[in-house]
Amino acid sequence: MTEPKDAFEQLRRPFAPNEIERLPKQLRKNDDNRGPCEDTPRGRQYSADRHFCGGFHARSLHLDYVGHAGITDRLNEVDPLWDYEFMHVDLPAWASAAVGALYQHGTPDAIAEAGRLVKLHGIPISRDGGYWIKLTILGHTRIGFGDAGAKSGANATKEVIGDALRNAAMRFGVGTYLWSKSDAALAKKQAEEVEHDDAPAAAPPAPPAPPAKPWDEAQADAAIKFALRTQQPEVALRKAWDDASATGSPQHILDRIRAAAPSQQQPTTEPYESEIVE
Repeated sequence: MTEPKDAFEQLRRPFAPNEIERLPKQLRKNDDNRGPCEDTPRGRQYSADRHFCGGFHARSLHLDYVGHAGITDRLNEVDPLWDYEFMHVDLPAWASAAVGALYQHGTPDAIAEAGRLVKLHGIPISRDGGYWIKLTILGHTRIGFGDAGAKSGANATKEVIGDALRNAAMRFGVGTYLWSKSDAALAKKQAEEVEHDDAPAAAPPAPPAPPAKPWDEAQADAAIKFALRTQQPEVALRKAWDDASATGSPQHILDRIRAAAPSQQQPTTEPYESEIVE
């Protein structure tokens, strides 16, 4: 067993990388959008740090932590005689008898166990579904609290004990550096998520312009009429011819625009500049 003077130093010793696990911590309290945390197009939205644990949860940050087994190994290493007990309210004799009567319809083993726990410990102190414990290492006692999270049944009982032991062991310095780092990372990521939620939504991209349709005679005549009213009708008509040509307008439309140019009132074979092929 570790000497008392070295015990707390041993308890605070960092854990090896293979002893550290990743626990998903939900970023938004009331987020009901849950799904598989995996590296797939659908599953990536549930991880805020690109770590995919394979669990089923809302968008979460995966925090470093040491599980029940790792904590137990560390406690056994420092003090093989460590112990814990639920904090409880002692019962007077009449109350113990009344509680015992509640178990009359249970199995004999259940009745015996319930009677033993009530006689020795009274009623455990509970709050919001969790329980307070006292953890004793080398004669020193610290208080911890554990809850079952979303688990139920026998798994809930194991989760309460494991969570309470981790919480109480932290009071001795076990894995405190992981808790501090994880809490800071969680707070930072939650702030980033809030800023992202509060930011004005980006305007959706404008839909692509529909492809221009070939000109008809009405459109060609309107362009000709406008061009002839400008100070440089030849330039305006050449621009109209180029625009009509770019839409794949039929040849008779192009000829109609070209024929409207004042210079085209005289017979000529010179093409527009846009018709010249280098």
